[in-house]
Parts: sequence; structure tokens; C-alpha cells
Amino acid sequence: MSLWLEAPVPNVSPDSAVELWEPDAQDANSQRALRGSNCILREEASMPQSAGGTSGAGLEVADPTALLPGVEVFPESTGLQVEFINPIFEFSRAMNELQLNDAEFALLIAISIFSADRPNVQDQLQVERLQHTYVEALHAYVSIHHPHDPLMFPRMLMKLVSLRTLSSVHSEQVFALRLQDKKLPPLLSEIWDVHE
Repeated sequence: MSLWLEAPVPNVSPDSAVELWEPDAQDANSQRALRGSNCILREEASMPQSAGGTSGAGLEVADPTALLPGVEVFPESTGLQVEFINPIFEFSRAMNELQLNDAEFALLIAISIFSADRPNVQDQLQVERLQHTYVEALHAYVSIHHPHDPLMFPRMLMKLVSLRTLSSVHSEQVFALRLQDKKLPPLLSEIWDVHE
């Protein structure tokens, strides 16, 4: 299965598009690993490769990855990137499948923020009360807007558990990298605001 990178570029034929390709793609000569994901950017053979070639939007297309900040290929760190990024993509995919509206998403964020077991919380009881208020608000909202789906509310709360797990795994991976005296790839350092 291939996914197309869609961008508002007028007058560009499908033959010159940039395709997101599955990791098991066979054409190794035309692949570039994208730093920070397990996707591979594949340039179609008919895409102009000269320095003077431009896309329909007037952009140089000799190297489409030039527009991506910090995109570099380091084969020795590709597995590490997949290990870091795949769980994030899986979480994002699962959240997208819920098809939450803005109110539901905002309430989930509030529930996540008001977590009493975070470090340096002074008044845990007050934070728990605030969180409980948002949990009740989400439950009421979901009951009204999804009356025929009694499992919607529990599914939403399970995503918060998944987010906690993802955060824990991320912390462990960063700690393990520091123990091994390895650096995060630049793009991941920027995303997670980890400066060493």
C-alpha cells in the first residue's frame, strides 16, 4: 500500500509527485529514509533532477527533501528512529480513528494536564478535583453526542492510558540513549526539546 504526499502544487502530474512508500519497498536506488519516521520518500523517475528544474509551484525540485528541516540519512540510526517514532504514529492513528471533535479533544487535553501524580504538584487533592470535573464533563458530553456508542467514553480514557505509556517509553528510551552516550537525531531532539 502506498500513500501519496498531498500538497497544493498546481500543474503537477502524478508522475512527478513524491510518494510515501512502505519500509519494505524494493527500489533501493530511488529511496531516501526520512529522519524521524519509518517512511521512505521515493522520487519518481520522471521528476526533474537538474538544478534548474522547478515544480508547478515554482520551487526547485532537484531535492524535495530540502524543504524538510533536519532531514538527513544516517543508516546506523534508522532503527533507533523507527523505535522512537513508530509508537507515536500508532498513537496518532488510534486517536484519529476516534474521530473526536474539538470539544472532546479539548476535554481530553484538560484531563491529561490536570494529573495529580505529576512531579512537583503542590496540592494533589485540588488537582484531582479539577481533573474529576473534566472527566465528568467529558462523560456528559459523550453521553449526549454519542448515545448509541456506550464504549466511546472508555475508549477515550484508554487513549490517555496509551499516552501515559507512550510518555513512559519515551522517557526510558531517552534515558537509555544517555546511558549509552548516544545522541538523539537532530529532528527528534528538536521535536522533544531535548538538548544535550
